[in-house]
Amino acid sequence: MPEPAPLTSARFREVVGRFASGVTVVTTRHDGVPRGGTASAFTSLSDAPPMVLVCLNRASATAQAVRASGTFAVNVLGEDQDALAARFAAKGPDKFAGVAVTPDPLGPPLLDEAIAHLVCRLESVVTGGTHLVFLGVVERAGGRAGPPLAYFRGSFARMLPLPRAAEPVDLDALHDAYRARAAIEVGAVAQAVGRITPAQLAELRSLAAAAAAFVDGDRFTDVAGWLRANRVFHEHVVGLAGSPALLQLHRALEVHRLEPRAMDAATRAHPVLVEDHRRLVEALERADLAAAVRVVQDHAARPRQLRTAARAS
Repeated sequence: MPEPAPLTSARFREVVGRFASGVTVVTTRHDGVPRGGTASAFTSLSDAPPMVLVCLNRASATAQAVRASGTFAVNVLGEDQDALAARFAAKGPDKFAGVAVTPDPLGPPLLDEAIAHLVCRLESVVTGGTHLVFLGVVERAGGRAGPPLAYFRGSFARMLPLPRAAEPVDLDALHDAYRARAAIEVGAVAQAVGRITPAQLAELRSLAAAAAAFVDGDRFTDVAGWLRANRVFHEHVVGLAGSPALLQLHRALEVHRLEPRAMDAATRAHPVLVEDHRRLVEALERADLAAAVRVVQDHAARPRQLRTAARAS
């Protein structure tokens, strides 16, 4: 029987990469300088006392700062934060430039848009090959609703739940979420009108066209594709205000989790949904706040109107 081939670093990375994990950014502050690095090697270790384990390359500035400061924070990223993960995975002079953060009393900066934070006091450090293994006692923790960012076979990805029998959606709850979303969008466009750049408008028009590609007359060519594209369009509208707080409120509504339970492959579309997107883009291009608000409010009422019309026919 031939001798097995020796395990190479490349083969090890290829095999271990088949284990999917979440993605975090580990942050700390030392000598007044914030440091941060992306880490997927993170896990809870104990709940009495609450402890976590995280691994960082021992040559990284973040690892050395964590060791020196004695405190660190683990920021768990959401599925739409792959760009943030890439930023903190790369080397750069100031990874925090333009990133919304809140300082924690223990020192580590917390990334405002992360879906969870764990602020830790360093308990011990173990060297493991090229990495340092940090064991931390969790002093504070908090989180918000939202799907996590995943890392699998060298790429960022989404974590999707396994198919299961769908629970019936409460349509009143869904329509209430639409009204709440509209209220947030009205606030966003009120802040943004007159300050939107041509590049932002071009991106919004492109996103409207991307969503329109999934509507063919009175049918959706791909319901899931429409839901994804429509979600991105609405998030971009809220993002025009430049307010992380508004964007966080918008995501917390989780309209994208309610909608699939109210729609299936037989769900009928309507051209007015695409038309609303176009009307909103044009109102924003004209800096016409009153028209933009009307479109947002009209669009929030469409699903109930279309369902009522479908039952009557």
